[in-house]
Amino acid sequence: MPGRRWRWTTRELVFLALIAVLSMVTKPYVKGVVKVITQPLGIPGGVAAGTVYMFWVVLAGYVVSRPGSVFLFCLLQGILAMMMGFTGALGALIIISYALPGIAVEVLYLLLGLFWRDCRHASIPCIMAGAVANVAGSVSNAVLMFRMGGSLILIISPIAALTGGLGGFFAFAAGTYLVKVLGIDTIPQDAAASGGTGLQ
Repeated sequence: MPGRRWRWTTRELVFLALIAVLSMVTKPYVKGVVKVITQPLGIPGGVAAGTVYMFWVVLAGYVVSRPGSVFLFCLLQGILAMMMGFTGALGALIIISYALPGIAVEVLYLLLGLFWRDCRHASIPCIMAGAVANVAGSVSNAVLMFRMGGSLILIISPIAALTGGLGGFFAFAAGTYLVKVLGIDTIPQDAAASGGTGLQ
C-alpha cells in the first residue's frame, strides 16, 4: 500500500542518524587527504572527495528506501556540520550546501520512479544519484564559497559526476549487504504487496 511508504520506523531513523554522524566524524580525515591534491589547483575538495561523501548519501537512500530519506539524511548532515563547527566561510548557508544534493537525488528518484519501479535499489540509478548529488554539492560550494565562474564550473562538474558516481556504485554494493543484515528493506515489500515489478 502506498501509505506504508511514509511510515517511518525507529530502526530507519536511527540508521539515518548513525550514518549521518559517521559521515561527519570521518569527513575531516577524508578532507585532509584530498586537500593536499585539490588546494594547489584551486578546486573544491568535495569535487575529488565525492566518492566518499556521496557514498553515504546514496547509501541512506538505498537502505531506507522511502521518499525523502536522502533529503532528511542530508539535512541531518547540515545540522551536524553546524553543531560541529564545520561551516567554513559559508556559515549558516552550510545547510543549503548539504541540502541541495539531497534535493537533487530526490528529484532524480522521483523522475526515474515514473518508469523504473524500485529505482533506489538498482545499480544505474544509484550511480546516477551519486553523480547528480556530487555535482549539486560541488557547484553550490563553488558558487557560494569560492565564487567560481561558469567556465570553472564546467570543468569541475564532469569530475564531480565521475567521483560521485563511483561513490554511488560503492553504496549500491554495500547497501545490497546491509539491507539483509539490518532488515530495513521496506519498499520492495510494499511494491510486492501492490503487485508491481520493476527493472534491475
